[in-house]
Amino acid sequence: MRLGEGCGRWITLHPRGFLGHVGGRRLKPALTVGLEMHHTSPQTCIESACFGCLDQMTVKVEMYTSANCAYCVAAKNLMKRKGLDYEEIRIDTDPARREEMLARSHNRRSVPQIFINGAHIGGFEELAAADHSGKLAQMIGSAQSA
Repeated sequence: MRLGEGCGRWITLHPRGFLGHVGGRRLKPALTVGLEMHHTSPQTCIESACFGCLDQMTVKVEMYTSANCAYCVAAKNLMKRKGLDYEEIRIDTDPARREEMLARSHNRRSVPQIFINGAHIGGFEELAAADHSGKLAQMIGSAQSA
């Protein structure tokens, strides 16, 4: 099925995931899950309608890090393996962001400190545990279907 025929941009929905480019953005497998339910009409323009769905299904990951931090590198690698984009916030170069991290993480001083859609996950060990238990996949899935 092709959506957005009118604007010349398309997404191919496939049971196994990705398959297209939209407005210069490459869609990841996780982002196409459930999209067919939102826009099944071939006349629906991907530019005007589906970007709203994509934005609602996007998972926002914020990661407070510092230089020379092995756990930060491990957390970034895990996010890359999962196909998740993240915002890296360097606390060693911006003292105000360090204070922000402390306030959001209930005074946890270690890095990384990871937040998914505003919810505090913890550091790398908590992230890895959530990944191994399947909780991370559930969090990502529920955020995308919200």
